[in-house]
Amino acid sequence: MAKPGLRVLALAVTTTLIGLTTLPGSSYASTASTAASAPNPRNLMLPFEHVEDLFSRPGHAIFGSRLWSAFPVGDCVMAPAFDRDPVTVGIDYTTNELIWHARAWTTHTNSADIWHSTFSFLNSAGQILATVKAPDGPRMPRINTTYEWERVVSFPNRPNFTEVASIRWHAAC
Repeated sequence: MAKPGLRVLALAVTTTLIGLTTLPGSSYASTASTAASAPNPRNLMLPFEHVEDLFSRPGHAIFGSRLWSAFPVGDCVMAPAFDRDPVTVGIDYTTNELIWHARAWTTHTNSADIWHSTFSFLNSAGQILATVKAPDGPRMPRINTTYEWERVVSFPNRPNFTEVASIRWHAAC
């Protein structure tokens, strides 16, 4: 029979090892299960504005919205880079494409989190004029690592830019 002191020591070592593998600052996905830290899915309303200065498409008419602050969804966070490079969604009226430039990370995952977004374009009365499901963001297998992407999707039934007042960002992660 083991001495009581050895059982306490074995329990302390086991607890420490479990704690080290699930620390929030560790680099890889943990196997521990925790509840999401923010609502999931989540909506955000942003104004519709002229955003062509944020895309490398000279001579193109691009309107959309910019995200200037953190947008947490579940265990994921979408955010601009240092308040100078916002997350942006825009409609290129020259090519009829939706462009989504984003940056996000996850604070917890069991395998790899993926950001999913749908953008709805609303008029000033709040009526939906058009909705686009954007291609998913990349797999995010490493926690606290920033992932950046740009997705482009054909948008032939895009609304007239003079009719759009805001964009509802619907996100899940």
